[in-house]
Amino acid sequence: MSEPKFASIELDISGPDGNAYVIIGVVKTILEQAGYSEIKIKKVIENMTSSNYEHLLEVASNYITIK
Repeated sequence: MSEPKFASIELDISGPDGNAYVIIGVVKTILEQAGYSEIKIKKVIENMTSSNYEHLLEVASNYITIK
């Protein structure tokens, strides 16, 4: 089951926002604002960083729109 996307968040990864740390930070912030627990947020970030950049984008796209 996929997580809900936060439609109001859209990142253009062709510029500086494409940096992995920026993407992780944005996802972390919106999950905090949505009331996700620290444990859930940690698991999402661990998943995002468990492989390569493409995997990070795939996981992040479950929560935000990436263009």
